[in-house]
Amino acid sequence: MTVDELIRVSGGFGRFQKELLTVCCGCYGAGAMVPMQAVFLLPLCREEFGLSLVEEGLISSAFFFGYMPGLYGFGWLGDHLGRRAHLKWSCLLLNAAGTFTFIAPNYQFVVLMRCLAGAGAAGITVGSFIFLTEWVPAEMRATMKGALSIAWSTASILLALVAWILGPILHYSWRSLICTNLWGILTFFAVCARCQESVRFAVVSGRHDEAMDLVRKAAVRNGLSPTCLAGCCAAPVSKSVSVSCWNLMHPAVAKSTFLVALTFFVAVFGYYGIAFDSHLAEGADLYNTALIGALLEMPVYILVVPLADGFGRRYACAASLGMLSFALAAAWIGQRGLGGDMSGALAYSATLCGRCAAASASTLVYVIAAEQFPSACRSVGIGFCSSMGRVGAMVAPLVLTSSESAVLWCALMAGLSAGACLMLSETKGKELQDAIEMPLRPKDGKK
Repeated sequence: MTVDELIRVSGGFGRFQKELLTVCCGCYGAGAMVPMQAVFLLPLCREEFGLSLVEEGLISSAFFFGYMPGLYGFGWLGDHLGRRAHLKWSCLLLNAAGTFTFIAPNYQFVVLMRCLAGAGAAGITVGSFIFLTEWVPAEMRATMKGALSIAWSTASILLALVAWILGPILHYSWRSLICTNLWGILTFFAVCARCQESVRFAVVSGRHDEAMDLVRKAAVRNGLSPTCLAGCCAAPVSKSVSVSCWNLMHPAVAKSTFLVALTFFVAVFGYYGIAFDSHLAEGADLYNTALIGALLEMPVYILVVPLADGFGRRYACAASLGMLSFALAAAWIGQRGLGGDMSGALAYSATLCGRCAAASASTLVYVIAAEQFPSACRSVGIGFCSSMGRVGAMVAPLVLTSSESAVLWCALMAGLSAGACLMLSETKGKELQDAIEMPLRPKDGKK
């Protein structure tokens, strides 16, 4: 039996998967809190250490300096040592670095801890989604990503509320934010206690007896008897290549690698470019701005699930990128006053629509990546493509402010990326591929 068939026989989306979803949402939320801590950390940390603007900016940048190597490092770890090890060690690093940040004796130690926290956050966001994806039926994958995204926004809202409530009580001490790491610490113990290895990783690694044992444990936690799997066995996977980072350049995977990386770059570029340039909450205080930014995206994460399941992954993502393209063009028209008396309203509406479209595309591309890459290189594949998204996030503010026509070029790039997304194979409702195998070609003279 294939892994998907084993998951269905063992209860499909049952109690075990719901527990795993809860733990992974906790991990995703912890990964959201740590980068958002800088919003409240910087103004207060500046006063204690007497930081310059450059030093203050380095605290924010240090997180992303660690984020990119974290994507590659934990991606390699997940494909070699397993999904559980990927999630456990990234969660440990995130919480350790996040906690030590708030007991730092000097500025240099804060920068170092923020860098390590970035590496942990990279591993925890990718690892939790892959772990969850490989344990649920095909029809639930998009729903899982939507749930994780809602957990991300919820954690951002809670962080802002905690900082707003505790600020006056603790005299606005930046070290008081250490309490926000309690979420992540509890999540780490939950990972150790409730998460077991991915059955797909066990199958790809050739450990078929272990894979069946994992499925039996899942069946028992789903309220079924282990005898429901009597006579079942995991189908062997022929590994045409060994587990390696170079698998991404394999002829069977290279096309998906390029197209998914391009989609990641454009989606994240558009999201952060609009977020940095929109001033949607201009005039609001620090905490209101963080709350509004998270609340705007909540409906998108709910609606993206029926879109992906109804129209397919690539069509939904292409439509989101197309909407982003039109929104950027409309925003440019409004900002230049070419819309007459309605220019201001046009720019504001287009910016809001563009942010929602970019959030939708950046959510869908994770689902696409998980379903395009085989289990043999899924962690490192998503890690590499997600790193291209981080590059987009870093260059977005620079590009969009470089010239007046930059927004139009970005709109064109989003439109081209929508077309590229349509070149991917549709994976809605299909079983996840485990091995890297070249498709069979007909012999000469035969169809």
